[in-house]
Amino acid sequence: MSDQFNALLRNFAQSKGMQVDDIGQAIEFVADDMSVVVLAHPWMSGHLLIEVHVADLGADAGSLSSGDLLLLHQLNESSRFEHDWVITIGVDGSVQIHCARPISQTDASSLEALMGDGLERGDSLRELIASLGQGTPGATSGQGAPEPAIGGPPPHMLRA
Repeated sequence: MSDQFNALLRNFAQSKGMQVDDIGQAIEFVADDMSVVVLAHPWMSGHLLIEVHVADLGADAGSLSSGDLLLLHQLNESSRFEHDWVITIGVDGSVQIHCARPISQTDASSLEALMGDGLERGDSLRELIASLGQGTPGATSGQGAPEPAIGGPPPHMLRA
């Protein structure tokens, strides 16, 4: 993790009134049954990655029709020049959207705006999935209130 990324996370945490000694490797927020994770991009040096967990299709993941998958692919394709968000469906049936940004072009307020944008896009995607009759929109690993800002699983992560 770069010093620049660590400074960005520290500035963001402080802008939210959180006093932290060790930021860790990522921050995660849970809002409306969706989680948003911000971490250093694993292979693009100097970039951060924002992941929004939208839904768990669970056992229904294997029952996605080719039409449903084609629709998600067409959404990605049609909007690829409009914004940087990409929809993915994991092998475990988790639906996420991802966005990468240069750390040097991101400050605490733009990070917050980007996270909000991801939540809005995730909510729209969740509605689309529900209209297809697939999965259980809104099911995430987060249950109820978020964990305290320091401590708790996963390790090395600031949770708010």
